[in-house]
Amino acid sequence: MIRSLIIALCVILTGQGLYAQNARETKLLDKMCSEACAEIEKQDYSKKDKLSDIEVKLGMALLPSFSNNKDEIKSVWGLDVNNPDDAKKVGEKLGAVMVYKCPKFQKLAFQLAGDDKFREQIMEKDETPATPPAGTESVAGNIEKIEGTDVNFVFVKNDDGETMRLMWLDKCPGSELLESYLGGKKNIRCRIEYRITSVYQAKTKAYQPVKVITNIIEL
Repeated sequence: MIRSLIIALCVILTGQGLYAQNARETKLLDKMCSEACAEIEKQDYSKKDKLSDIEVKLGMALLPSFSNNKDEIKSVWGLDVNNPDDAKKVGEKLGAVMVYKCPKFQKLAFQLAGDDKFREQIMEKDETPATPPAGTESVAGNIEKIEGTDVNFVFVKNDDGETMRLMWLDKCPGSELLESYLGGKKNIRCRIEYRITSVYQAKTKAYQPVKVITNIIEL
């Protein structure tokens, strides 16, 4: 299971492990991230550690957040943490958040993912290599508001009553709907496609994931 988690993290750090989140996912991932980061901080990492030692320590630090939240993981994603394939999927989701929110984890994970021999070794030993997720996600719902100064953010409420914030960065197919909303047209229902990228924020001095609109279709 530990090896599967590290493989998933290597996928994330090559830019493939990006995920859209709804409110329940965000709450669960934030909780798991906080727990995992606390465990990583407790670990003693030495410059003399071999990569295999770091792998084991990092994996052991992540495991409690899996076992502590296994029921909610099952409820939110329908995944069983005792199943290696499911555990890998959870690892990808968790790692995609931790790489931005846990500096010590980021440093160690980059160290592992950046070692070619290590990556080849773990990929050879894993029977089911991680499959990269689709690069584009979408949300359907009603436009609630558009806010911003230099950059605008579009707030969309889906059918479950959850609100998602998306960045309106440039002109894209269907962006005239957003212009119509700003012009006074209301009750616009649409499906918005977006990609997730990372943006450096001076306030936090870190890169943060942002959903950038790529296409808008009126429903």
